[in-house]
Amino acid sequence: MSSSIVFWISLLLSLYSLTTGSPLWDAENEIENRLELENFEARFYSQLEKQIQTAHWKSEEIDRGRLMNNRDVTSSQVCQMTSADRPDLRQAMYAKYGRVAIMATNEVTQNIPEHSFLPPFWNTRARGLGGTLQIPVSTGAEENVLCLRSDGYREDIFLHEFAHGIHKIALTTAVAGFNSRLTNAYNSARRRGLWQNTYADDTVDEYFAEGVQSFFNVESPPVFGIHNDIDTREELAAYDPTLYNLIREAFPCMNNIVDRCQNQGQISSQPLRMNCAGTNTGGSGGRPGNQCEDRNQFCPSWATRGECQRNPAYMLPNCPLSCNQCQG
Repeated sequence: MSSSIVFWISLLLSLYSLTTGSPLWDAENEIENRLELENFEARFYSQLEKQIQTAHWKSEEIDRGRLMNNRDVTSSQVCQMTSADRPDLRQAMYAKYGRVAIMATNEVTQNIPEHSFLPPFWNTRARGLGGTLQIPVSTGAEENVLCLRSDGYREDIFLHEFAHGIHKIALTTAVAGFNSRLTNAYNSARRRGLWQNTYADDTVDEYFAEGVQSFFNVESPPVFGIHNDIDTREELAAYDPTLYNLIREAFPCMNNIVDRCQNQGQISSQPLRMNCAGTNTGGSGGRPGNQCEDRNQFCPSWATRGECQRNPAYMLPNCPLSCNQCQG
C-alpha cells in the first residue's frame, strides 16, 4: 500500500476563519463543501482522514492515519510564515482551492492525483511542482522538508514551489497589475545583467520564486548555472531592489522561516506577524497596556484551553491580552 503523505492547507482555511470570525463549525462545513474533487482525486482523498482544525494554527499531515510531527511542524511553518501577511491573498488562495501535498520518500510526482496525468519523465525530473490556477496544488518532498541525507537538493524546494503557488494562484488574481510589474522587473534585471547564469534568469516565474528563497534567507550556496551569492534578505534588497520590493509587497510582515536544516525546536518561539497589509498588523512580545488587545474574538476561549503554551507563535502576538502579555 502506498504511504501517501497528503495534507490540505488547513492553515489557509484556518486563517480565513480567523479573518472572517466565522464560527468553527461553519468553517468546517464550508471546508467540506469546497474540497470536493472529482473522479480519481475524490477517491484518493476519501481514504484520508480529514483532520482539519480551524480554531488555531495547525496543519495536519495525514499519512494513511499516521502523523509525522517533524514534517508537520516544518512544512506548516513555511505555509504559516508566507500566508500570514495578507488577508486578500489568503482569501484568493481559498477561493481558488489552493492546497499543498508532500510526497513520501518512496513516492513520485505521479502519485499526486492532480499530477497523475504527467508523463513518467516528471517522476525523476521534479521533487515538487508549483500550484497554478488550473492545478492549484503545490507539492514538495519529505526528504527535502526534513533535510534528510537522501535529499538531492541543498535548498528549500518546498518553499520555492509554494512561492510559485502564491504567485500563480493568489497574487495574479488578488493584486491588479502585479504580473505586469513583475514581468517589467524581470526584463529590466536581464537587461542590466542581473542573475546571469542562475535559475532566476530563466523565466519570470523562477525570478520570483528564487527571490522568495533569498527573501526568507533559505537560498542555497552559490552553484554555477543555478544560484549566485545573493542568498539573504539584505543582499536581495541591495542587489535587486525592484524584485525585493515586489516580494515585500507580497510578504509585508517580514516574517522569518527557521531553516529546514536547523533545529526545528526554534519554530515554537519564532515571532509571527499577521495582516500587515491592513490595519490589523501583528506583533510580538509585551506592549503598553493601552495598545494591548486581542485580535480575534476566540482568543479567551483558546487561552483557557492552553493554546498560549501550545501555539505561542500565533497566540502571543495575536492574543496578548488573553495570554497575559500586556504590560502595566
